[in-house]
Amino acid sequence: MSKEEYRDIVRRIKSESLGTTLNLLKFPIINPIWYCMFRRSKRLQSASKQTESDLSPQDLKRLEQFSKQGFLV
Repeated sequence: MSKEEYRDIVRRIKSESLGTTLNLLKFPIINPIWYCMFRRSKRLQSASKQTESDLSPQDLKRLEQFSKQGFLV
């Protein structure tokens, strides 16, 4: 690689905030839109009301596996 290619790579890797590289973040950095936040809160409310009897057999099996592995479910 040439010096210019190295400079380009270093320039892309560096970020303004210490300890983070924006290219490596796994979530989008956006301002939440009110309607998306409203839909998310409704989705979370309906999920919190769901009981084990409402789950499909596949979801129940996955839930059992997680509880056996020590996850808090």
